[in-house]
Amino acid sequence: ADGAVGQAGMVGRPGTDGGPGGPGKNGTDGDNAKAVTAVAQGGGIYVGAGATVSLDHVTLSDLSATGGQGGQGGQGGWGGDGGAGGLAGGDLGAVAGPSVRSGGAGGNAGDGAHGGNGGNGGDAQGGAIYVAQGGVLTASSTTFHSDQATGGAGGAGGSGGDGGNGGAASPSAVPPYRSGGDAGDGGDAGLTGIGGDADGGALYNAGTTTLRNVTFTGDAVVGGAGGAGAYFG
Repeated sequence: ADGAVGQAGMVGRPGTDGGPGGPGKNGTDGDNAKAVTAVAQGGGIYVGAGATVSLDHVTLSDLSATGGQGGQGGQGGWGGDGGAGGLAGGDLGAVAGPSVRSGGAGGNAGDGAHGGNGGNGGDAQGGAIYVAQGGVLTASSTTFHSDQATGGAGGAGGSGGDGGNGGAASPSAVPPYRSGGDAGDGGDAGLTGIGGDADGGALYNAGTTTLRNVTFTGDAVVGGAGGAGAYFG
């Protein structure tokens, strides 16, 4: 939430400082790709616990498993503006005398809040086939070609909130002449999310797998990219 604007100063007194900006919320982790578990598993075939799958003279080509992208961090709240300085106690239009006082100084502005962190990307396992613990796979004369497991990208960090404006000083007929308040500092940007891991470009085995005369060509694993950076307030 944005910071509250500072109150105007009392007569002959400095304005109060503006309230600091509220912190931005952290971004929530992005949803992983829909699969049996929270990880993207098996772009073509998922061999679950207790299942048995046999492949013979099969080509598994251009299949992929991709983890979900992390969510973006929330933007930090802006700092509140400083309050205006209070009016002088005496008549500013009169000749300087005992009844004439200096106007109040402007209040300092609140600082911008930090941006929220981006969520981490989801993992991916087995671009073509994932064999779960307790699953059984037998593949004969089978070709895996250009299959890929890709980790999800991390989410971007949230932008830092802008600092508030310093409050204006009230005019003075006599010294000391007060100054306006300082502007608030901008908030730091949130951290970017980490890209998801990728394992098993063609096949990920956590169970029992038997391969006979199997060919793997052009299969790959690609780790998820880190989230995009955000700007400071």
